[in-house]
Amino acid sequence: KKKQERELFIKMLKSADVFLTNIRPKQLAGLGLDYDDIKDEVPHLIFAHLIAWGREGPDAGLAGFDMSSFWATTGIAHAIHSPPNYMYTAYPTGFGDLATGAGLFGGICAALANKVETGKGAYVSNELYRSGIFCNAAALLR
Repeated sequence: KKKQERELFIKMLKSADVFLTNIRPKQLAGLGLDYDDIKDEVPHLIFAHLIAWGREGPDAGLAGFDMSSFWATTGIAHAIHSPPNYMYTAYPTGFGDLATGAGLFGGICAALANKVETGKGAYVSNELYRSGIFCNAAALLR
């Protein structure tokens, strides 16, 4: 049954331009739906992956969310709640999700523009952690 379900999903992807997922890499691979598993079956597809910690490194594959992956680990939470900054009494809701999603959207648009020229798909991703480092770069460089 699992094989039939995968075949049906691949059939749907053959008529799609973009596959957007936030499923962790190990779980995608377990389903046979990681980018490396499907890229030859749907070579035109833009595979867009939004994950918390990236595909490599000690935290790759761990679950994560805005507060942990974007705010706490990158130091942004400390920066806005420590003296003398006290910028917020509460975290701006979804800011990390918004910044990370916007970055992924830009990657998808670039991949779609390339696809118009070449007909080829691509893998694009963005991670909450790396987006947080980018957004906190000025504070980290002080």
